[in-house]
Amino acid sequence: MSASNKQLRINSPTVDPEDGNYMAQCQFAIEPSLIKMLHIAEQAGWDRSHVVMAALSVCAGYAELTESLPVLQ
Repeated sequence: MSASNKQLRINSPTVDPEDGNYMAQCQFAIEPSLIKMLHIAEQAGWDRSHVVMAALSVCAGYAELTESLPVLQ
């Protein structure tokens, strides 16, 4: 399997959501996957600023959507 086809893996949290380090740990865990996705979009020909704005829009929509849904597992 080539490096570009390798399945993404995100580490699980090691602290509770109430812990002061939870947000930093979450960001550290998801950053490599998000950066890779943004980079792939740029390589496909999308402008970086539009890729970032589109990703933020998708995330905002996901946050609104998940507030009304039960937790997905």
